[in-house]
Amino acid sequence: MLDHSPASSSVPVSRRPVVFGFGAPGGVEDTAELLSTVQRADRDGLDHFSLSDHPYLGDRLDAYAALGFLGLGTGGLA
Repeated sequence: MLDHSPASSSVPVSRRPVVFGFGAPGGVEDTAELLSTVQRADRDGLDHFSLSDHPYLGDRLDAYAALGFLGLGTGGLA
């Protein structure tokens, strides 16, 4: 797990761990495959995923609700 506290910013960039992740699709039409995609990323060892938070766009999933749901289906992703 990464330490994002202010003290961690004093660690030289060359000594910070490299992390990998991806931006998951957040459209309502992507709901069916979203969980399987995030679970696959977890199995493949990625560190994090993200969803865009655009509540004013009606065709987007609610990011906070989706993150909570997706987090229950993974073990190591942040």
